[in-house]
Amino acid sequence: MAEILHLPSRVGRVPPSGGGGPEDPMLEQRVTDLERGVQRLEARFEAVTGALQRIEVALRDLSGLRGEMSTLKTDLRSDFAGLKTDLKTEIAEIKGKVSMLPTWWMLLVGMVAILGTGAAIVRFL
Repeated sequence: MAEILHLPSRVGRVPPSGGGGPEDPMLEQRVTDLERGVQRLEARFEAVTGALQRIEVALRDLSGLRGEMSTLKTDLRSDFAGLKTDLKTEIAEIKGKVSMLPTWWMLLVGMVAILGTGAAIVRFL
């Protein structure tokens, strides 16, 4: 059979309540390091929170600009359509005026006719 071990009794040696101090002497240093780490995390959290608030404001401004850009785009399209119509009208007018100008053949025939008429008048005088 197995041997039975007799453990010494601790009666009378109970530690006082209220904590008798850490069992690990490095516990105090580890808690201090942990508190510093938490403070750094809180500082970073505050920095990130501030950055997020600035981003939120910028996004609101951008959404307002999006509406303005849409209006500007519509205005530009209508302005360009008007300019295109005006340009087509002006080009048509210029083409009409140019088409009414005499050609070289017309000038040549006109000069020959004038010379012929002048020669006929001189001959009959």
